[in-house]
Amino acid sequence: MYTTFRRVLKFVWPYRNQVAAAWVCAGLVAVLYFVSITTLLPLFTVLFDTSKTVVVGTQKVKEPGTKQEREQPFTGVPPGFEIVPADPGATKVEVDLEARQVKVPAGYRTIRGGLWQYVDKSQGKAILGFKYHDLLERVVSSLPKERWKTLFWIMVFTVTVTALRGVLRYVNGSLIGSVASRATLDIRHRAFDHVLRLPLGYFQKSGTSDASNRLIMDAYYIQEGIGTIFGTLVIQPLQSVAMLVLAIMMAVRIDSRILLLAVVVGPVGVIVMRTFAARMRRATKRLLMSASSILGILEEALAGLRVVKAYSMEGRERKRFFREGRQFLRFSLKAFRTRAASGPTLEFIATLLISVALVIFAYILESGAKDLSAPMVIAFFGALVAAFNPMRKLADVNNRLQMARNSAERIFELIDAASEPRSGRLGVVLPRLQKELAFERIGFSYNPEAGEVLRDVSLRIAAGETIAVVGRTGCGKSTLVNMIPRFYIPTSGRITIDGRDIQDVTLRSLRDQIGLVSQDTMLFKDTIANNIAYGSRPAMRKDGRAGRVTREEIVAAAEMAHAAEFIEKMPGGYDGDVGTLGQTLSGGQRQRLALARAIIRDPAILILDEATSALDEETQMFVQDTLERFAAGRTVIIIAHRLSTISLARRIVVMDAGRIVDVGEHEALLARCDLYRRLRETGFQGG
Repeated sequence: MYTTFRRVLKFVWPYRNQVAAAWVCAGLVAVLYFVSITTLLPLFTVLFDTSKTVVVGTQKVKEPGTKQEREQPFTGVPPGFEIVPADPGATKVEVDLEARQVKVPAGYRTIRGGLWQYVDKSQGKAILGFKYHDLLERVVSSLPKERWKTLFWIMVFTVTVTALRGVLRYVNGSLIGSVASRATLDIRHRAFDHVLRLPLGYFQKSGTSDASNRLIMDAYYIQEGIGTIFGTLVIQPLQSVAMLVLAIMMAVRIDSRILLLAVVVGPVGVIVMRTFAARMRRATKRLLMSASSILGILEEALAGLRVVKAYSMEGRERKRFFREGRQFLRFSLKAFRTRAASGPTLEFIATLLISVALVIFAYILESGAKDLSAPMVIAFFGALVAAFNPMRKLADVNNRLQMARNSAERIFELIDAASEPRSGRLGVVLPRLQKELAFERIGFSYNPEAGEVLRDVSLRIAAGETIAVVGRTGCGKSTLVNMIPRFYIPTSGRITIDGRDIQDVTLRSLRDQIGLVSQDTMLFKDTIANNIAYGSRPAMRKDGRAGRVTREEIVAAAEMAHAAEFIEKMPGGYDGDVGTLGQTLSGGQRQRLALARAIIRDPAILILDEATSALDEETQMFVQDTLERFAAGRTVIIIAHRLSTISLARRIVVMDAGRIVDVGEHEALLARCDLYRRLRETGFQGG
C-alpha cells in the first residue's frame, strides 16, 4: 500500500507548495476548532452562573514546595461586585449589597465568580511560553457587566471564529481539489502516453476496454484518494486531536481516571477500522475488474451494432450485459454494505465511551468525592463529541483509500507494462530503403499453446518492387506484413531492410518510411484535411521542412486518390468534419481518404492490406490507376482478395497455413500451383 501511494506522491510533488498552503489552512482550522469549543466553558459559566451572594469559608491549600495542606479563609465573590481592601485590623469580610462592594481583610484568598475565575487561575500560567494572564484580564475587564451583553459578545466572537474557519476550510478544499485534479491529469497523461507505446499484443490479451477503464474510472478513484490523503486525512485528524487534547485537559481537571477509557476503547476502534479496511479492499478490487468487463461488453456491442442488428442478436448482447451487470451489482452491494456499516460501528463505540463517562460522572457526584462544575462537564462532553465527529468521518476516508489503492495498483500496472522498444536493440537510425526488404525464416505465435501462425517464412522483396500476397483466410498474410512496422515481434527469424535487422533500429526511423492502408480504415473525429495530413511529418522532414503540410499538397493527395470528387461536394469541403470514426462517410470514401493519407506521407514501403475491398468497380479502376502511378519507385506489398488488384504485382506470393507455398508470376503460378488455381476460380473472394 505504501509503495503504491509513494508512486502517487511523485505526481503530487510538483504541487507541494499548494499542499503546504492547504495544510497551513488545515492547522488553522484545527486551532479555531479548539478555540470554538473552548468558548463553551465561559459561555456556560456566564449562562448558568446564578450566584448572587458572597460566600465566606475556609479551604485547604497546598504549602508551596511541599505536599502538606493547610486551612485558609476565602471569600467567593459573584460577578458584578467590586473587591476593595478592608480597613487595617479588620478580620471579617464586609459586604455592601447596595454599593455591590466586598471589603476583604488581609490573609483571605479571594475567588471571583463568573469569567474572573479564569483570570485568577491564569496567574503564572503560559501557553507555548506566552503568559496570557494580562491579556485575559484586559478582555474580561472590557466585557459589559450585564449578563446578556456579555453573552452577546461571546457569541459574536464564536460566529466570527466559525466564519473564519469556514473560509479556511474552503481554501483548504480548493487547494487540495486543484492538486488532486492536476496530479491525476498528469497520471492519466502518463498512462495514456504509455498506452500508445504498448505493443499490439498487449491489447490482444486484455482488450482495449480494460485500458479505457483504467484511464477513466481508476484515475477518478485515484483523484478521490489524493484528495482524501492530503485533505480529509489531514484536516479531520487535526480537528480530532485538538478536541481530544481539550477533552483530556478537562478530564484531568475533573477526574484523571476517565483517561483509562481511552486505553480500552482506543484499540477496539483500531481493530474495527482495520477489519473494515480489509473487507473494503477485497470488494473494491473485484468491483473495478467487473467494471472493466462491463465496459468491454459495451464497446463490443456498440462497435458491432450493425452486426448485432443484422443477425437479430440484441437478446444475446442484452443477456451478456445484464449478467455482468449483476456481478457488478453484487460487488457494489458488498462495498456499500461495508461502507454503511463502518460509520455506525464507530459511532456506537463513541456513544459507548460517552455513556461510560456519564456513569462515572454520576458516581463522582453521588459520592461527593469532588465538586463538579456544570460548565466544566458540559465543555468536556462538547469536546468529546467534537473529537469523535471527525473520527466517524475517517471511517469513510478509509473506504475511499482502499478504492484509491486498488485503482492506483491497476493504473501503475498499466504504466509498468513493457512498451515497444523505441530505440531498438542498438538505437541505429534506419536510412530510407534502397536495396531490399527480406524475411528470413520467420516464425510467430500469438499464443504458444495455440501453435504457430507463421512457420519458417522466407521472402526477399527488392526495393521498388510490387508484390501481392494471397491465400485463404487465416493463413497469416496480415500477420506477416504487420511485422514490418514492428507491430509484432517474430518468435524466430528476423526481418531486414538493406541487410539491417529492424529490431536494431529506432522505431521512428522504421515507421517513418512505411505507409499502411487497411480494410478497417481508421479516421479520426476531425476535418477531412487533417485526416489526410495525419502522419505527414516524415515526408516533410525528408524535405527539410517544419510545421504543417500545405493545403495544396492535401488537395493533390486527395486528387491522386480520387477522393477530391466527393470531398468538394460535402458541406465544408476539406474543412468538413468526418464524425467519430468517419461515420459520416461510406466505406469506399473512408478508404480513399486513407489512401490519400498514405500518399501524402511519401513512404518507401506501402502496405495495402485488403485496402480496395470496399470499393465499387468504377472507383476500383480509378484507384488502380493511382496505385500504378504512386507505386513507381516504392516497395509495395498488396494483400488482396480481388484478381484485378494483383495485376499491379510483378510477383505473387501464395500462402497457406502460415507458410509460403509458392512465389511467381501469374501465368507461372496458374501452371504449377493448385492452391493458386483454386483461389483464382473463386475470384479470391474467399481468400
